[in-house]
Amino acid sequence: MKFDNQNIDLKEIENYLNGNLSNAEKHAFELKMENDPFLYEAVEGYQNNPETLARISKLKKDHRASRNSFFGSRTLAIIGVVGLVYVTALIINGTKDDSSNTNEIVQTNVLQEVEVIPESIDSFQLADVSEQITIKEIVDNKQMMEEVISDEKAHSNDIITIDEDPVIDIDQEITPEVDSKKRTIYAPSTFYFDLYVVDYREIERKNTTINYTRYELSGLSAEFENQDSKENQELIEKKVEVPYMEYLETSMDYFSVGSYKKALNRYLTILQQYPDDLNAHFYGGHCYFNLKKYQEALAFFEIVLEDEKKMNFVAFRQEAKWYKAKTLIKLGQKDKAKTILDEIIAEGLFYTKEAIELKEKL
Repeated sequence: MKFDNQNIDLKEIENYLNGNLSNAEKHAFELKMENDPFLYEAVEGYQNNPETLARISKLKKDHRASRNSFFGSRTLAIIGVVGLVYVTALIINGTKDDSSNTNEIVQTNVLQEVEVIPESIDSFQLADVSEQITIKEIVDNKQMMEEVISDEKAHSNDIITIDEDPVIDIDQEITPEVDSKKRTIYAPSTFYFDLYVVDYREIERKNTTINYTRYELSGLSAEFENQDSKENQELIEKKVEVPYMEYLETSMDYFSVGSYKKALNRYLTILQQYPDDLNAHFYGGHCYFNLKKYQEALAFFEIVLEDEKKMNFVAFRQEAKWYKAKTLIKLGQKDKAKTILDEIIAEGLFYTKEAIELKEKL
């Protein structure tokens, strides 16, 4: 519908809203609004935006103050244009179709996934930072190892010595050392949050997904939340299936920010479906270590070393052996720790210097 906006009297609107009209004039003006939707919308716009009248009144005063100046005649035109544009904008916003005229805001319900930690894990105590294996240490050391590996691949055709069997003395006879020099196969890998992980998309497995129970907190989207809505949110339980690497990425996200209980809970979920998973065992071992569960950490690091031999490739071998030694020290098993440190020193790989220094302290 097209309205006639030529007879809008801003002064009349101002007097009506400011209560300056007599009862008869007020009644006549209201009848006029009933018959002129454009006038009605203009008045409604002013009511919702009272600063508009003040702004136009100021412009008029400025006009009167400058009407004798060179620009006086132009100012009147400017006032008219500004007022008309301002009122028109209000009317356009106020004359939308009935579906939006109610000015109701749709409050969107959202589902927020939450990590529910079982009591068996939640009861663990976090070690002091000085006693933890830090994320920075893991990231920095692996990056340096990767640089060494890249150099070896470029200059030695991927040939290094791994897992050499020591000389065995049986009945005072020396058993010759087996020559175990062979091609080292490195596991396919990628990085999540700067943390190295085995990329199981490149390794054949029977399954490629994770089935788990997702817990979602129902409620309003963030902009509509208040204290009452937060308290009334419900926890919804849902069985879902997601790609393994997607589930792992979220797990690594938790680990990368030091949420070891949440990360551990997810690693254990992975191990229920993939008992030989290297990522879950290695980073799960770190979670146990930083939560002062050293016996469990030791078991996980040992499994990493055993499974890599079975799979005939290298992923976490050097660091798993190093952290196994540190875990044995935490458990008070210094002799066993020295044996592992001797192996690291004999191999002459990345942790050699650290192993020598640590052994001297024992």
